[in-house]
Amino acid sequence: MDPASYRKSYREVERARQRDNPAWLRISERAYDDPNVQTAMKNSVLDGVYAGLTGSIGLTPLANPYSPQQVALRSAGVFSVSLPQNIYSAAISAVLNLGHESMLLGARDIPVFVGAFVSLILQCGLSFYIAWFQFDDAVELGSCRLGGKVFIRVSCILVFCMYIFGELNELIDTHFWLNMFRYAHRHKPLEIREYEHVTGTLVNKPVTGMTYLERFSLYILILMPKTIMAFALLVFGVPYIAYAQTNDSLLLNTVVLILVAEIDEIVFRFAIPKMYRETLLVPQLGRTETERSRCFEMVVCGTVRPYVMFFLLASIAALLYAFWCQN
Repeated sequence: MDPASYRKSYREVERARQRDNPAWLRISERAYDDPNVQTAMKNSVLDGVYAGLTGSIGLTPLANPYSPQQVALRSAGVFSVSLPQNIYSAAISAVLNLGHESMLLGARDIPVFVGAFVSLILQCGLSFYIAWFQFDDAVELGSCRLGGKVFIRVSCILVFCMYIFGELNELIDTHFWLNMFRYAHRHKPLEIREYEHVTGTLVNKPVTGMTYLERFSLYILILMPKTIMAFALLVFGVPYIAYAQTNDSLLLNTVVLILVAEIDEIVFRFAIPKMYRETLLVPQLGRTETERSRCFEMVVCGTVRPYVMFFLLASIAALLYAFWCQN
């Protein structure tokens, strides 16, 4: 095949091969349905298309072509959730892994718990200051139009609300991830097993459980404060942005609020060395298509969650802006 032929489409190359090789036309319809025949045909076409490129630089194909999307779906499972990379997820992982290696208690786990406590204090304290600032500074309702362009003000509010909703999304995923663990009578270090579904997808499932005390502590000490902080920032962060008097202040106040929401990730990178961060990583857990009909969270929060989030973003941002900017 001449070098210019690899610019043709797959269909043109196949038709050219049919014209040049009459035996190609005698392949039965049943052979076309054979996956091996289809793979061979696809490889022959691809090799012919790219032979002028790969052959000239010394490349030889070793395996069949594959779809990166299908590989990702097979390795991640159909409906999978994972922990976000922040100090709170590290604390959850440290709690579940207690007892695996005693040497990690002082080198990794204690700094993780201290970092999570410091992050909670900083985030809750700054969130309380931002909320109190709206009343302590005697800011009147309806002062949103005193300065700053409307487009910049609305854009900053939307970006900030998107970020907070992203934080709430991570909290939902963390809840679903913890919900994969069943009740256990006593603590046992975390163990996860990989399963293969009949469809060929790989799904990770925990084989250890979680005690009531562990679950209660994680929700009370981590998830609930984080949720309250996120809602406080959402409600009182909108006027903190909208009441800015200049365009620069609008951008600066937005960055300040996002910085408060990112403290847990900053502390995670600061308090835990990279070698120990790798030991805290937990693979994502998932459910298969068979479990979909039996799981409310997978249908409502997995399939239609993006659409629900866009609707909530538009509705809540508009309501908060209308409430704080009544005039």
